[in-house]
Amino acid sequence: MSQSTYCYDLRNTKIPWCVLDGHKKAVSYVKFLDSETLVSASTDNTLKLWDLSKTSMSDPSTDACSLSLGGHTNEKVYAYHRSLPMPITSHKFGSIDPISGKETDDYSAQWVSSVCWRGKSDMVVAANSDGCIKVLQIV
Repeated sequence: MSQSTYCYDLRNTKIPWCVLDGHKKAVSYVKFLDSETLVSASTDNTLKLWDLSKTSMSDPSTDACSLSLGGHTNEKVYAYHRSLPMPITSHKFGSIDPISGKETDDYSAQWVSSVCWRGKSDMVVAANSDGCIKVLQIV
């Protein structure tokens, strides 16, 4: 896997039209947020928001990165808005006791593995490494 994100025009797949450099480890996921904005996730525990209007074919682009979000080791889900430098809210995961089915305060071995925001709503689905899935409402 590569540490860069390669963007291709499907009419010419021989060379990328831009290369986005900035992650320290492999890029594991990318998604367009709109026609000019791309988000990339990496195994270095970072998300990067890229402004594609600042890219060019001539050289790898690091100045196209408009926002970097670092991973956390405190097992929390953070919600950000791209116009704000700090999280707007957070939620801490605990373990689920297999006998009672209730959440415990044991945060030692889990990490948040997936987050998906439901479009045009205030709902977020998050999962942790224990297999616990939560539907969270941003209020």
